[in-house]
Amino acid sequence: MSKVTLQDIARTCGVSTATVLRVVRNNGYVSALKRQRIEQAIARLGYVPKQTNRTAILPNAKIIAHFLHENAHPLFGRLSDGIGRYAMENGYSIITQHVDAHFSAVQITRIIDNLRAYNISGVIFNSLADTIDFMPIRRYLQTLPFPVVMIERVADIFHISKVLINAQEGLFLAVQHLVARGHRRIAFFNQGEDNPVERSRIDGFLRAADAYNLGNDAVLVSTDSYSFDEGYTALQRHLTIHPWPTAIVASDSLLVGMSQYLYENNIHVPRDMSLVGIDDTFAKVLSPKLSSIAFPEKEMCEMAVKLILEQSGKREGTSAKQILLSPYLVQRQSVAAPRTK
Repeated sequence: MSKVTLQDIARTCGVSTATVLRVVRNNGYVSALKRQRIEQAIARLGYVPKQTNRTAILPNAKIIAHFLHENAHPLFGRLSDGIGRYAMENGYSIITQHVDAHFSAVQITRIIDNLRAYNISGVIFNSLADTIDFMPIRRYLQTLPFPVVMIERVADIFHISKVLINAQEGLFLAVQHLVARGHRRIAFFNQGEDNPVERSRIDGFLRAADAYNLGNDAVLVSTDSYSFDEGYTALQRHLTIHPWPTAIVASDSLLVGMSQYLYENNIHVPRDMSLVGIDDTFAKVLSPKLSSIAFPEKEMCEMAVKLILEQSGKREGTSAKQILLSPYLVQRQSVAAPRTK
């Protein structure tokens, strides 16, 4: 694979090499339209700027860049802490970059190019594929001279290592647990099939429903988001016009809002309604404490850092790896046998 040059970018965009250089260095005037066209070409073709002289100052810096969703969700914070801890145990430091929904793929490339001045050993993207569309910069990521690892919510890009959770297995475990306690009318609140994780969760729910012959008693309910408020309104909307389930499976964050709705309407958990969460993030702060499908967070963090350490300095000819980890059920007080009426 030949290396993309400034001249290649200039030819593609119909501009001078000097104009492309001004965009790359972010130094000097370039019209907004030309700048956008050049930035898109840089991302699409995978152009990687030469490292600055500052890199030579830090030949053995042992630094990993960690891109993290700027979100109050506890899972992101716990994974960030775990990655930092395991990296430190192996003599590495972490530079954390918080990313929100306003970031573009091109901005990601700029940040990485700036971080290269620190001679970073690799990049970890933490559950960002729902926030950033990585496809426009896939060639850029594939041609970086250090390993890139994505965790859980990942982009479908070749030559990028991934640490995934078996979401299908997690939903099967949740339904299996409820069926074992006598439930058949089970509703799974989800975000539809917009990404691979959600599709896998739905598939796991349907497979479990088929395995236990639940038929039409197994119900899929789409939600607009995973917020507390959406949990409240989604359950209110569903119970108003549909037959009541005896059990609900949903993300912990949705169940926070649902628990509030159930409490306000004198629906007791687990006497009147059993709940099983997904991701074990808010499970311990609710009353009763939620049974929830938990992720092997320590293993996720260790594997992400290990992949960087294994592949760092050996980029040429190194095959990307995909690691699939199993979730597990944590049983607490939110599931009981369905109430007989």
